[in-house]
Amino acid sequence: MEFVEGKLKEEKWFGGMVFPRTLLPSHGCEDGATTFSPSFHKHEGGETSLAEAVRANRVWLYEQLSRHCAILFRGFDVRCAEDFRSVVEAFGWEEMDYGNGDAPRTKVIDRVYTSNEAPPELLIDFHHESSNVRALSLSLCVVYVMIFLFLKVSLLVLCPRL
Repeated sequence: MEFVEGKLKEEKWFGGMVFPRTLLPSHGCEDGATTFSPSFHKHEGGETSLAEAVRANRVWLYEQLSRHCAILFRGFDVRCAEDFRSVVEAFGWEEMDYGNGDAPRTKVIDRVYTSNEAPPELLIDFHHESSNVRALSLSLCVVYVMIFLFLKVSLLVLCPRL
């Protein structure tokens, strides 16, 4: 599997870098799309999972996070909370306790929580997701926000600038 650069109408450019960097799986993309080819390893069953690709290419992904401050993964075969957790764990970061957050969250499984318990018609004001976390490790890029939607899966990984 290779990554293909995706585009969003909402993306922004800062200092010559796009925010967020959007990565799509190479299968099913139009001819002529820009592909990135860090070394991916396929297992015998066929296509490599996003979790396996992340695990095999952490260094390259960390470099992308450092440059772009965020990566949005879209269109990958992540179908359930267990798949989502596997992708999160593939980054190799310590688990952060959600703890004293402002919004109620329901733990789905280890490392996967609901994003919001409010009815979908309510507006969520701009906020800092980890404002109440006592100790935020900045030694590595931190998985800040993860969005799990049951029909379309997007995973947004943010990296605070050190």
